[in-house]
Amino acid sequence: AKRRATSHIPTKHMDSEASPVAASTSSSTSKDDSAVVPETVAKRRATSQLSPGYKRQHQKQKPRRTRPSYVVPHGNYHGYYEDRPVHLDHRIGLIDPSWITGRTVLDIGCNEGLVTLELAKLNCTSVLGMDIDSRLIETAKKHLKRAKAEKLKEEATTGGGSSENRSVLFRGYPHNVIFQHADYLKLGPTYSLYDTVLCLSVTKWMHLNGGDDAIRLLFSRVYDSLREEGLFVLEPQPWRSYKKSNTKGTNETTRRHFESIKLRPPEFPALLLETGFQSVESLAYAKTDQVARGFQRTVYLCKKGKGTAKSSEKSPE
Repeated sequence: AKRRATSHIPTKHMDSEASPVAASTSSSTSKDDSAVVPETVAKRRATSQLSPGYKRQHQKQKPRRTRPSYVVPHGNYHGYYEDRPVHLDHRIGLIDPSWITGRTVLDIGCNEGLVTLELAKLNCTSVLGMDIDSRLIETAKKHLKRAKAEKLKEEATTGGGSSENRSVLFRGYPHNVIFQHADYLKLGPTYSLYDTVLCLSVTKWMHLNGGDDAIRLLFSRVYDSLREEGLFVLEPQPWRSYKKSNTKGTNETTRRHFESIKLRPPEFPALLLETGFQSVESLAYAKTDQVARGFQRTVYLCKKGKGTAKSSEKSPE
């Protein structure tokens, strides 16, 4: 300690120009170097001498996002689009703008609302995003609030929002978006409300929570809620996905229904036709490396005919 205190004090016999060099040399050759050099600098010097293999093994790495450990019996994952970027979502590319533009749209199981907002950009009259998880809906509303703020800023710059008499109802995106916290199957039947209904990666969770009757109820409710010549865009999860979900992130209800399921996803098209849809078409897409993980499932386009009667529905347990 005495040496450290005196090593930086110049003496009368020391040349003024040489003193910094001498002090530097003294500190670099001192046995107490680790005490003189700041801790962060010492760590940096020590780390620079490690082999690359040691660094990879022992240094802290950015943790990878994993599925949550809490139970998600409705598939209500938070941060779902962190590893599934919307711009890589092939489903949006499959949707013809004519199915959305000028139409009233319902998005069942909208999660954080990112796909709903992308659909709204296609100039639909209105789009309602619905999800069973209230926290996801709150996040979706935050996304919507941010989109509205950005739109107002753009209008202020371009002069598009200067007219006070311009109604919000005719301003298009993002003012054509509404988010609602609700369980679609428990809302009760609705008739001829929508021109287009989307249900993307949701059927498995309805199936596991309500059994085969829940799928029949979903299809009949959607059918009744569509206007004549309305469209239903459906993306069911494959059966192998059911098996994976049944081993983790489920509860007693979903496990019980899993054992009782007889209606498998490949049978959905036949059931849709039986429900009353005029046609069920499988939409093709190009499988490329740019398609995000989890977005390579079959998507169906179901069309309702003219002058069709209401479907008969059966509520799940």
